[in-house]
Amino acid sequence: MSRTGLFIALSLALVVGLLFGIYPELDLKLAALFYDAPTRSFPLKLNAWAAIARDGAMWIAWGLAVPAIAALVIKLLRPDRPLHCAFARACCGIAVWDLSRTRPQVGSVVL
Repeated sequence: MSRTGLFIALSLALVVGLLFGIYPELDLKLAALFYDAPTRSFPLKLNAWAAIARDGAMWIAWGLAVPAIAALVIKLLRPDRPLHCAFARACCGIAVWDLSRTRPQVGSVVL
């Protein structure tokens, strides 16, 4: 990634982080667009295409995380060998996996 791409990615992450940090109710307002209050459920959870998209996103996240986890495990098992990828890339892959594996329930508070 070039410096310009890195700067754009970090700037975007900073703006989104600040936006949700300053307005914590924003995520609930966005989720309310997809929530049906009378039935107390998300109507799209019954849609097959939405389920495929959700499961596909999970597979992509695992696809990004597994090589990073494997590289760190191999490094722990064989400390004499060089790491197969940059340490920062491995940590980033594990962070992507960690953030993608949780599905908070509606109304739950994540600290």
